[in-house]
Amino acid sequence: MTEVVCDAGFSLVLGGWVRRREEFFDALSLSATAEATAMKRLVIDFEAALARLVLSRQAEDQVDRTLEEFLVEDYVQHDPNVPGNGRAILAGRPTPR
Repeated sequence: MTEVVCDAGFSLVLGGWVRRREEFFDALSLSATAEATAMKRLVIDFEAALARLVLSRQAEDQVDRTLEEFLVEDYVQHDPNVPGNGRAILAGRPTPR
């Protein structure tokens, strides 16, 4: 297992988290409404897919496929530190202006 110490000061054991454990993901995403549960589950699945890419050292080869699976092409970025919107920006390929 791989342990990562996060910025918030807690450690996360990635070995179990990034593997698809449906019961764990279901419990983690459980919310008061079905819509909130579905949105949380989507984010959890996306984060787990990205973590698996990094841990398997396949991020560069498969990041486009993963981003296409989870994000629309004109994804709106809400992080002010990212220089624009869209999947291409997240993949490290700025789109022509």
